[in-house]
Amino acid sequence: MLNEKTIEQLEEELEQMKSFHRGAWDTYGGELCAADMIAKETKLEEEIFRLKQREETIKRWDKSGLLEGLKSGIKENLAQLYESQQSYIINEDPSQIVDD
Repeated sequence: MLNEKTIEQLEEELEQMKSFHRGAWDTYGGELCAADMIAKETKLEEEIFRLKQREETIKRWDKSGLLEGLKSGIKENLAQLYESQQSYIINEDPSQIVDD
């Protein structure tokens, strides 16, 4: 995780990549593989989206106090677990609930 780039760094990298691709397309046009350029940009956009989503999940559960005092990696994993459990409970079929 030490080598992981920040969202801001990835966004800057994406902008630079798009600028480079536009310039290359303007210069070389059809000689380039547009699909490869688009795929690289899309991959980076998806990574940025995933990181933003993870950050938002951690913030949401951090507000509850349930992640207080935990180290970063454990905090991320537990926030994801809470998120999954919440989704499961919300989407659970009410007919499966048994009253004691």
